[in-house]
Amino acid sequence: MAAEAIGYGAIKYFDLRQNPTTDYIFSYERMLDVKGDTAVYLLQQHARISSVITKSKVDIEALKKKGVTITLKEPTELGLAFEITQLSDVIFLVLDDVTQTHRICEYLYKISTKFSEFWTNCKVIENEVVNESRLLLCEAAAVAMRQAFKLLGIKPLMQI
Repeated sequence: MAAEAIGYGAIKYFDLRQNPTTDYIFSYERMLDVKGDTAVYLLQQHARISSVITKSKVDIEALKKKGVTITLKEPTELGLAFEITQLSDVIFLVLDDVTQTHRICEYLYKISTKFSEFWTNCKVIENEVVNESRLLLCEAAAVAMRQAFKLLGIKPLMQI
């Protein structure tokens, strides 16, 4: 199941990320690269976020109902939060000009790289203690990524 989603997503993403005004060069190697602007990388990042949420053993919906808010202190938290908020702008851009579909791909790549920076610099779970604010930031990133994947017709993976 995961292999099918990755294979299909890799081809679809590679096609959709191309700006229609540039030359198209078909390459399986570039499509399936685990690093860089590829569906494989993006699906892996989404699975990583999902894994963090699962590992926390925290009920996200209960956390939201409890009124926990996201507090942004570190630069990488701010960077990730900023990218998350850009989704509606990207959607409106694409709705205005359907040839701009590659902007959704750019958005996914940006949010994935910002999550990677966040993940490197900010602990979500440390010594079995969950930072609820950061966990909610992870959830927001995952929700935004799932929306973008859905717009592209790519099935996100919860684990690889």
